[in-house]
Amino acid sequence: MEKADLLEMMKQLSSRELKELCKEHGLKGFSGLKHDALAKFACENLPLPEEELKQTVCCLLEDKLLCKVRDAGDYFLTKRVEINYVDEELAKGSVGGYSVTINNLGSENFSYICDEKCQDFLYQVRKGRYPYCKHYPALVAELVLKGFLDPAKTRINFIEGRVLKELLSLVEQRRREEEIALEVSGRTIEEDLLMLQEDYLEISRQNQSLARSKYHDTAENVFEMMTDRAFQLLDFDNIRRRKTQGWDLILIAGRATPPYIAVAECKTAAGGVYSHVVKDEDYLVRLRSYCIEMVKNKLVGAYRDYVKYCLVVAPCLRPPSGGTGPQVQAAGRRDKAQLLARRGDFGLGGALPGKPHYSANRPRGLLRQGAHHHERGYRRGLQEVGCGDRCPD
Repeated sequence: MEKADLLEMMKQLSSRELKELCKEHGLKGFSGLKHDALAKFACENLPLPEEELKQTVCCLLEDKLLCKVRDAGDYFLTKRVEINYVDEELAKGSVGGYSVTINNLGSENFSYICDEKCQDFLYQVRKGRYPYCKHYPALVAELVLKGFLDPAKTRINFIEGRVLKELLSLVEQRRREEEIALEVSGRTIEEDLLMLQEDYLEISRQNQSLARSKYHDTAENVFEMMTDRAFQLLDFDNIRRRKTQGWDLILIAGRATPPYIAVAECKTAAGGVYSHVVKDEDYLVRLRSYCIEMVKNKLVGAYRDYVKYCLVVAPCLRPPSGGTGPQVQAAGRRDKAQLLARRGDFGLGGALPGKPHYSANRPRGLLRQGAHHHERGYRRGLQEVGCGDRCPD
């Protein structure tokens, strides 16, 4: 491969991904560079053979497409995709209010157009940084689900390999949900416990190398996924969302007395405590109000009174000593939330031996009494904790 071609490939990576590569290989002097200069710097200075560097870049580009397919699940799994017209050469649809047109799918003359309101299409796809926005795989998944498209017979442009496998997993998930409406299916308790035991703490510390190599996503997204799996182990019915604004999880505690809905935010921390909590003491209060009101507006009647809020903050902890780890302060509105290290278990097969457990209490008023028993735990498991006005001793 020509050096110029490799440079063009590297320019498709984001500045954040380029900096990850540079940091991982011990390079210095790149922090003030803009995107194109940063790509050139990385291409010329990374201590990797050209073929290995190409494979690394290809893997990162494929991870970006995986993220687009996962983002498409926000629309596809919530049934917000409509097919308006389909023939052999043309497919038109609406994805969450965005119009999408696909021409000549599977051929060399393929093209697609997304709505002019789509910022990703205007500023990312047209500039060549991505081959498509998240609305394209959402419409493709709907075409596969409804039988208009067979991936075994028709090549799907820019969706193949691991990316195609991820898209088909969304289709299968939707099919299971529609066929077995109220039955819990596909739970993998042992696998989820092992995953949390091995990687939850490292991912919470923003170990991007582990997140990329093992889960093919950013540490923030993997941390949300792991927290989602942990709550599923406690029999919550969860609704995940990969958008960057607003809530990350909605937790439906249908078996609680009374039942309630909790709006959850999952935050990793690079500097010890989530930066917004430290820099702006009103941040939690505003975030709570924003998330709760957004969900309440979608509910009717008495259900509006059962919306709660909870926040998962993952600090960068020092190695724990003995059975009790350090206390980490997180500033809330004139109060402080303590993250206390304890030993705990999931309640689904015994304690995990030899591992401390971190449970987060909220600043005053952020989570009402009665919505505490399924609070998120930290590290290996979730433990039921009280959530009154003061942190437990």
